[in-house]
Amino acid sequence: MNRRYLPSKPHQTQLYTLNPVEPADPSQLHPEFCRMGDLRKLFGITRSMGYLLMNEGKIRTVSLRRPGQKFSVRLVHLASVRAYLNGLLEKESEMRADSDE
Repeated sequence: MNRRYLPSKPHQTQLYTLNPVEPADPSQLHPEFCRMGDLRKLFGITRSMGYLLMNEGKIRTVSLRRPGQKFSVRLVHLASVRAYLNGLLEKESEMRADSDE
């Protein structure tokens, strides 16, 4: 970072960079949370199935609400969804291994 003195305001300085800032590649971004409706796009899980899994305690969610507000946003912890799905995958492979014996 470099500093530049502003001639109109000698007591203030402005920070700037010499290198241009480029946006990140969206394919490299991995969010930690999403809305219930986004589960369909990411995992093929409907919104109603998401609420069912939440009520059964199989996935973790958080309700985001400002103090005094009536409505909130329900966010799903994506790592818990992946853990749930990986657990199902392991159970299925164990069942297949048992049936092959």
